This record gives sequence, C-alpha cells and structure tokens, in this order.
Amino acid sequence: MAETGKVLIIDDDNDVRSILRDVLSGDGFLISEAADGVGGVRAFSDGLPHAVLLDLNMPLMNGIDT
Repeated sequence: MAETGKVLIIDDDNDVRSILRDVLSGDGFLISEAADGVGGVRAFSDGLPHAVLLDLNMPLMNGIDT
C-alpha cells in the first residue's frame, strides 16, 4: 500500500498509541510517536507530519502547552 501521509501520535498511554499506530499504518500512513509533550515537540520538528493526534492530559507537558 502506498504511503498516504505522515501522522504523529502524542499520547502517554502505550495502548492508545499502539491501537492508533496499527490502524493508521494499516491504512498506509507513516507513523511517528511520542509518549509526552516534550518528546512530541521534538518529534514534530524532526519529522514535520501532515497531522498530529494529541492527548490533552499528559505528564511533563500537557496537550494544550504542547
């Protein structure tokens, strides 16, 4: 399947990231992940995704601050 775009998943819940990764990668999206807002900001600037799925309630830096 051809790549349809890049998606960054930022969520502190491993299970949520895993489910989203499985579904989206199965649909051809290239996935990058971060477990908190700090890592999410870093991953965003490294990869410039087309879309970001962002949890609002996370440790270190919440979704609003991210």
